[in-house]
Amino acid sequence: MDKNRVVEITNELYRLTLLFPKKEPLRFQMRELADEILAYFVVCFSPDSSPEDPAIVKNRSNQLEALDSFFEIAKAQNWVKKDDILNLQEEYKKVIQELKESKQQEKQLSFAKAMEAQREKKEIVEQEVLPVQLTQGLDSPLLPETPGLEQSKAEVSDRQKRILDILKQKEGVQVWEVKDVFPDVSKRTLRRDFSKLLKDGLVERKGERNTTFYKLKIDRTI
Repeated sequence: MDKNRVVEITNELYRLTLLFPKKEPLRFQMRELADEILAYFVVCFSPDSSPEDPAIVKNRSNQLEALDSFFEIAKAQNWVKKDDILNLQEEYKKVIQELKESKQQEKQLSFAKAMEAQREKKEIVEQEVLPVQLTQGLDSPLLPETPGLEQSKAEVSDRQKRILDILKQKEGVQVWEVKDVFPDVSKRTLRRDFSKLLKDGLVERKGERNTTFYKLKIDRTI
């Protein structure tokens, strides 16, 4: 249900209450509730809206219940046709139900985004710590490397070979750039590939955190 439809429903309520006695308080009370529901609907579905406090959503539901009660009073007075009142009651129930569902979806989306951000942050931290962990526990100094010796022993997967081919064509790449080449592979898996290539001495890592990128070692070929 869009904003224009809610405006139409509000106008219908105004037209309906015109048939009430002129000094009947119910006429103005129903219009006031309808105005508040309309205003809430417009704000909630604006581009800058944020997940609403459940207490506020519940308050709007209470307003609908009050409006329902006023409709029932109006029906008992026979001021207007009962079918007209029933139609409006159903429309307002749809409005409130849509508000509840929309806000629930927004909260779920916000939670999912927050969890994804935490996972990304954790992966970045793990990526920074891993090179240090790989060097811990060594009992003797590292011997000079013989060019081509280590990579001959390293088992490189087809995807890792493809990554090395990409690095041969560029000065350096970040994980997200490689992700574009392998859309079905997660960033975590690609980071493991880079860690393996880093451990094997085929690539080197530069930068920190979000600026981290990888480049091919000059003395390493595959």
